[in-house]
Amino acid sequence: MAQAVITRDITTTASTITDPHRAWLDDRNQILATINKDGALTEAQINDLLAAMIAIEKRIEETPARTSDALVAKMVLALQVTAEGHELSQESAADLVREAQCLLDIGSLAGASDEIQMRRAA
Repeated sequence: MAQAVITRDITTTASTITDPHRAWLDDRNQILATINKDGALTEAQINDLLAAMIAIEKRIEETPARTSDALVAKMVLALQVTAEGHELSQESAADLVREAQCLLDIGSLAGASDEIQMRRAA
């Protein structure tokens, strides 16, 4: 009977692995909404909020995804930033594909530049 309890606890623990990426993305999007909505913010307040938003974006990008939900949040951030008019670097795109390969066994860098291919081999 004790073994069944241990197995159940391990299964429960394994199925509840979470990553903070989605919450971070929500925080980032709330900050952007505040900046875009509130006309009463001073330039200094906007700059402080932008700095916080950029720090969150960096945290999302640099923290490896351990779940598919986290990987989706990272990819959505990349698409949002691109839609907002910023360019996603080849390196950042390749990093996302590498994470997808490792986590979900999906994606290819076969057509990537030689530099990206060399980083992949490293």
